[in-house]
Amino acid sequence: MKTLVIKPDFVARILAGKKTLEVRSWPTKCRGDLLLCAAKAPKHPTLPGGHAICKVKLVDCRPCLRKIGRPLDSVNDAARPMLPGCLCWPM
Repeated sequence: MKTLVIKPDFVARILAGKKTLEVRSWPTKCRGDLLLCAAKAPKHPTLPGGHAICKVKLVDCRPCLRKIGRPLDSVNDAARPMLPGCLCWPM
């Protein structure tokens, strides 16, 4: 199974259903189940760093575009600013 290391704060937001997109500067052909691991740093109060935390389903890899007539909401959809050329990985 493919694994992706993400900052613990972002993994916590994914677990809570508040973060639905991962933003990366590189594309992936991977689709389907993906194991998320919390990075060792920075420390998080409730998630152990350096451990596999959850499994998600990666459904696409696409340019970050407008959604239903509005810009993607960096806080709610991706939890980070969208930069030109970034790719969104919907989970």
